[in-house]
Amino acid sequence: MKKILTDKGKSSNEKSTIVYSVAKNLTQDLLNNTKSGAKVERVTDWVDTTVDYIFESDTIDIEKYINNCTKDYDKIISDFFEEEKKEEEKAE
Repeated sequence: MKKILTDKGKSSNEKSTIVYSVAKNLTQDLLNNTKSGAKVERVTDWVDTTVDYIFESDTIDIEKYINNCTKDYDKIISDFFEEEKKEEEKAE
């Protein structure tokens, strides 16, 4: 991801879309398998890279980016717990 975020040929919008997509996928992966050390390492790398990108970028709207991530995170968590509840109901 560092390669993509330092690519001068990609627009800030393209980079932000990639950061957002990776965050969404990583969150879903972690929720599906919370004990995976490899995934935790991927998330750590993603966070480091993303924070560097956000603070070094003069074109990203941080407030808008965080608001979008928060909304989707809420949905992902809600969906996860809804699935857990359905599985528990099936098991009963």
